[in-house]
Amino acid sequence: MTDSGSLGTVGIKLLDAPTAREQDPRAHEYIIDHVAPGTAIQRRVQITSTARTTMHVDLYAGAATIDAGRFDFADGDSRTT
Repeated sequence: MTDSGSLGTVGIKLLDAPTAREQDPRAHEYIIDHVAPGTAIQRRVQITSTARTTMHVDLYAGAATIDAGRFDFADGDSRTT
């Protein structure tokens, strides 16, 4: 993610994947767990910044589906049913 003013970059990456999905390359880039509504999961992430000043970043869970082997992300922070 790069800010529009080229003042630096902010990056985020997952540090680990569930052991059951360790061989699935998607699990190292995305949280791909199927969980029931209200279920809590925990993942470790690393956030990096090369910005020279403080930046505000919103982080939220986003809904997605898989279509033809590709992730199709829902708009914004909307949820799929």
